[in-house]
Amino acid sequence: MMGGMRVVSIEQLFEGVLQMALSGYLGKLFDGFSRKRAIMTVVPLNNLSICAAAALIISEFLVLTLIY
Repeated sequence: MMGGMRVVSIEQLFEGVLQMALSGYLGKLFDGFSRKRAIMTVVPLNNLSICAAAALIISEFLVLTLIY
């Protein structure tokens, strides 16, 4: 079973790799946007990311409580 620190380190590894891979492309894309449009694009995506992470954590707790 994966421990907490291992999960966090794997998540941070993938996050860093994705940031390196997408930063140039997204930077060029958002350079053409106004500041308001860029913020209105990024904030909902950030909120969806937070909701997805919360759903994963809740599902993990539910699975663990059903197993034990």
